[in-house]
Amino acid sequence: MRAELLRVVAPVAVGGLIALTGTAGASVAEHCGSVSYTVPHTDDHGHRALNNLTAVNVSCAAARSVARTFLIRLKAPEHWHATSKVVVVHGNTVGEEIFTRGRARVIGDQDN
Repeated sequence: MRAELLRVVAPVAVGGLIALTGTAGASVAEHCGSVSYTVPHTDDHGHRALNNLTAVNVSCAAARSVARTFLIRLKAPEHWHATSKVVVVHGNTVGEEIFTRGRARVIGDQDN
C-alpha cells in the first residue's frame, strides 16, 4: 500500500514543484527611457529616436545598445530580428519597433 501511495504522490509533488518554480521565471518588463541619435553632417537636423523603450528578459543596458545600433545602422543588430508595427496609443498613431532574440524582447516607439 505504501509503495502504491508513493507512486501516486511523487509525480503530483514533482508536478506541483514544477508549477511553483515555473512562475518564478516569469518575464518582467523594465522601462528603460529613450535612446536618440543625431545623424552626422546634417547640421543637427537629422535626428532619430526610440522612446518608451521597454526591455523583457534583457537588461536595460542591452536594450539601449540594441536600440542605438538600430538607430545608427537602420537595421537590427546581428542575431536580433526587427519588426515594425503601427499602433494607436491614446488616439495617436505611433510607429513601434520590436526587436527579438530568443525570449529577449526590446520595444520602442519611433520618434523621427
